[in-house]
Amino acid sequence: MTERTEPKAPLPPRPRLGWEAWEATVGHIHKAHSADAALSLHMYPLEEVVAWSALLSWGQNQVQVADRVGLAVALSDLWTEVDRTHQRLLATYEAVRRRPAGYSDDEWLDQDTLAMMSRLVGVTATVFSSSWRIILTYRPVERAEERVKGRLIAYDGQIGRGGRGATLREACRALYHNAIGDYVRAMRASGADIRLMLKDE
Repeated sequence: MTERTEPKAPLPPRPRLGWEAWEATVGHIHKAHSADAALSLHMYPLEEVVAWSALLSWGQNQVQVADRVGLAVALSDLWTEVDRTHQRLLATYEAVRRRPAGYSDDEWLDQDTLAMMSRLVGVTATVFSSSWRIILTYRPVERAEERVKGRLIAYDGQIGRGGRGATLREACRALYHNAIGDYVRAMRASGADIRLMLKDE
Protein backbone atom coordinates (compact mmCIF):
# COMPACT_ATOMS: atom_id res chain seq x y z
CA MET A 1 0.00 0.00 0.00
CA THR A 2 1.12 3.52 -0.73
CA GLU A 3 1.25 5.75 2.28
CA ARG A 4 -0.86 8.84 1.83
CA THR A 5 1.00 12.11 2.31
CA GLU A 6 -0.89 14.96 3.88
CA PRO A 7 -0.17 18.36 2.34
CA LYS A 8 1.92 20.63 4.52
CA ALA A 9 0.53 23.97 5.56
CA PRO A 10 2.42 26.91 4.05
CA LEU A 11 4.90 28.68 6.27
CA PRO A 12 3.53 31.87 7.83
CA PRO A 13 5.06 34.97 6.26
CA ARG A 14 7.92 36.64 8.08
CA PRO A 15 7.13 40.31 8.69
CA ARG A 16 8.92 42.62 6.29
CA LEU A 17 10.10 44.99 9.04
CA GLY A 18 11.35 44.47 12.56
CA TRP A 19 8.74 46.82 14.02
CA GLU A 20 5.99 44.77 12.36
CA ALA A 21 7.53 41.64 13.89
CA TRP A 22 7.40 43.28 17.31
CA GLU A 23 3.74 44.18 16.74
CA ALA A 24 3.01 40.55 15.86
CA THR A 25 4.92 39.32 18.91
CA VAL A 26 3.15 41.67 21.31
CA GLY A 27 -0.14 40.63 19.72
CA HIS A 28 0.68 36.98 20.38
CA ILE A 29 1.56 37.71 24.02
CA HIS A 30 -1.66 39.70 24.33
CA LYS A 31 -3.72 36.71 23.17
CA ALA A 32 -1.74 33.85 24.73
CA HIS A 33 -0.53 35.29 28.04
CA SER A 34 -1.82 38.68 29.17
CA ALA A 35 -4.21 41.26 27.75
CA ASP A 36 -2.06 44.12 29.07
CA ALA A 37 0.96 43.28 26.90
CA ALA A 38 2.79 46.41 25.76
CA LEU A 39 6.00 47.50 24.07
CA SER A 40 7.50 50.88 25.01
CA LEU A 41 10.33 52.91 23.52
CA HIS A 42 12.03 55.67 25.51
CA MET A 43 14.32 58.32 24.01
CA TYR A 44 16.32 60.69 26.21
CA PRO A 45 19.61 62.62 26.35
CA LEU A 46 22.67 60.84 27.69
CA GLU A 47 26.13 62.42 27.61
CA GLU A 48 25.28 64.71 24.67
CA VAL A 49 23.74 61.96 22.54
CA VAL A 50 20.25 60.50 22.24
CA ALA A 51 19.90 57.21 24.09
CA TRP A 52 17.18 54.61 23.59
CA SER A 53 15.60 52.10 25.92
CA ALA A 54 12.97 49.46 25.14
CA LEU A 55 10.59 47.71 27.51
CA LEU A 56 8.30 44.71 26.98
CA SER A 57 5.73 44.15 29.72
CA TRP A 58 2.90 41.68 30.28
CA GLY A 59 1.21 40.73 33.53
CA GLN A 60 3.83 40.78 36.28
CA ASN A 61 6.69 40.45 33.78
CA GLN A 62 9.01 43.13 32.47
CA VAL A 63 12.08 42.90 30.26
CA GLN A 64 14.06 46.05 29.54
CA VAL A 65 17.25 47.23 27.89
CA ALA A 66 18.55 50.77 28.33
CA ASP A 67 21.07 53.32 27.08
CA ARG A 68 21.32 51.95 23.54
CA VAL A 69 22.61 54.01 20.63
CA GLY A 70 19.54 53.72 18.41
CA LEU A 71 16.15 52.17 17.80
CA ALA A 72 17.50 49.15 15.89
CA VAL A 73 19.95 48.25 18.65
CA ALA A 74 17.36 48.76 21.39
CA LEU A 75 14.71 46.58 19.74
CA SER A 76 17.18 43.90 18.69
CA ASP A 77 18.78 43.73 22.14
CA LEU A 78 15.36 43.65 23.78
CA TRP A 79 14.39 40.55 21.83
CA THR A 80 17.72 38.90 22.67
CA GLU A 81 17.01 39.47 26.36
CA VAL A 82 13.39 38.30 26.09
CA ASP A 83 14.47 35.15 24.28
CA ARG A 84 17.15 34.46 26.90
CA THR A 85 14.86 34.89 29.92
CA HIS A 86 11.49 33.65 28.60
CA GLN A 87 12.18 30.87 26.14
CA ARG A 88 8.59 29.54 26.19
CA LEU A 89 6.94 32.88 25.62
CA LEU A 90 6.08 32.15 21.98
CA ALA A 91 3.70 29.21 22.07
CA THR A 92 3.13 28.54 18.36
CA TYR A 93 5.28 27.99 15.31
CA GLU A 94 3.63 30.98 13.66
CA ALA A 95 4.65 33.21 16.58
CA VAL A 96 8.22 31.91 16.42
CA ARG A 97 8.30 32.51 12.68
CA ARG A 98 7.21 36.13 13.20
CA ARG A 99 9.56 36.96 16.10
CA PRO A 100 11.61 40.20 15.87
CA ALA A 101 14.97 38.57 15.16
CA GLY A 102 17.38 38.62 12.25
CA TYR A 103 16.66 42.14 11.00
CA SER A 104 19.47 44.43 9.88
CA ASP A 105 19.71 48.02 11.12
CA ASP A 106 17.82 49.38 8.10
CA GLU A 107 14.98 46.83 8.28
CA TRP A 108 13.17 48.03 11.41
CA LEU A 109 11.04 50.90 10.07
CA ASP A 110 9.71 52.05 6.74
CA GLN A 111 11.22 55.28 5.41
CA ASP A 112 8.19 57.50 6.16
CA THR A 113 8.02 56.35 9.78
CA LEU A 114 11.78 56.69 10.21
CA ALA A 115 11.69 60.23 8.81
CA MET A 116 8.83 61.28 11.10
CA MET A 117 10.42 59.75 14.19
CA SER A 118 13.79 61.30 13.34
CA ARG A 119 12.19 64.71 13.01
CA LEU A 120 10.37 64.33 16.33
CA VAL A 121 13.49 63.21 18.19
CA GLY A 122 15.83 65.62 16.43
CA VAL A 123 13.77 68.74 17.04
CA THR A 124 13.05 67.74 20.64
CA ALA A 125 16.73 67.13 21.37
CA THR A 126 17.72 70.45 19.78
CA VAL A 127 15.06 72.50 21.53
CA PHE A 128 15.12 71.01 25.02
CA SER A 129 18.78 70.00 25.10
CA SER A 130 19.44 67.93 28.25
CA SER A 131 15.96 67.90 29.84
CA TRP A 132 13.47 65.82 27.86
CA ARG A 133 12.08 62.33 27.30
CA ILE A 134 9.88 60.82 24.59
CA ILE A 135 7.88 57.66 25.31
CA LEU A 136 6.12 55.66 22.58
CA THR A 137 3.97 52.71 23.64
CA TYR A 138 2.31 50.08 21.46
CA ARG A 139 -0.62 47.99 22.71
CA PRO A 140 -2.63 45.66 20.41
CA VAL A 141 -5.99 47.04 21.49
CA GLU A 142 -9.19 46.80 19.47
CA ARG A 143 -9.52 50.50 18.69
CA ALA A 144 -6.88 51.17 16.07
CA GLU A 145 -6.43 54.84 16.93
CA GLU A 146 -5.45 53.87 20.49
CA ARG A 147 -2.72 51.39 19.59
CA VAL A 148 0.29 53.71 19.71
CA LYS A 149 0.51 56.48 22.27
CA GLY A 150 3.28 59.02 22.53
CA ARG A 151 4.32 61.28 25.36
CA LEU A 152 6.84 64.14 25.48
CA ILE A 153 8.05 65.34 28.87
CA ALA A 154 10.49 68.25 29.16
CA TYR A 155 11.95 70.62 31.72
CA ASP A 156 11.40 68.21 34.61
CA GLY A 157 7.70 67.81 33.85
CA GLN A 158 6.89 71.46 33.25
CA ILE A 159 6.05 70.54 29.67
CA GLY A 160 3.97 67.49 28.84
CA ARG A 161 2.37 66.67 25.51
CA GLY A 162 0.70 63.58 24.10
CA GLY A 163 -0.20 62.11 20.73
CA ARG A 164 -1.74 58.88 19.50
CA GLY A 165 -2.46 56.98 16.34
CA ALA A 166 -3.06 53.63 14.71
CA THR A 167 0.58 53.41 13.64
CA LEU A 168 3.92 54.48 15.02
CA ARG A 169 4.20 57.14 12.33
CA GLU A 170 0.77 58.58 13.10
CA ALA A 171 1.53 58.77 16.81
CA CYS A 172 4.90 60.45 16.20
CA ARG A 173 3.28 62.94 13.84
CA ALA A 174 0.48 63.74 16.30
CA LEU A 175 2.95 64.21 19.15
CA TYR A 176 5.17 66.42 17.02
CA HIS A 177 2.27 68.64 15.98
CA ASN A 178 0.94 68.88 19.53
CA ALA A 179 4.37 69.99 20.77
CA ILE A 180 5.11 72.62 18.10
CA GLY A 181 3.88 75.43 20.33
CA ASP A 182 6.26 74.32 23.07
CA TYR A 183 9.14 74.11 20.61
CA VAL A 184 8.48 77.64 19.36
CA ARG A 185 8.18 79.15 22.84
CA ALA A 186 11.36 77.47 24.03
CA MET A 187 13.34 78.65 21.02
CA ARG A 188 11.99 82.18 21.22
CA ALA A 189 13.04 82.30 24.86
CA SER A 190 16.57 81.35 23.82
CA GLY A 191 16.63 83.83 20.91
CA ALA A 192 16.97 81.12 18.24
CA ASP A 193 15.07 80.85 14.96
CA ILE A 194 13.88 77.36 14.03
CA ARG A 195 11.28 78.16 11.38
CA LEU A 196 13.00 75.94 8.84
CA MET A 197 13.39 73.14 11.37
CA LEU A 198 9.69 73.18 12.19
CA LYS A 199 8.57 73.31 8.56
CA ASP A 200 6.13 70.44 8.01
CA GLU A 201 7.16 67.85 5.44
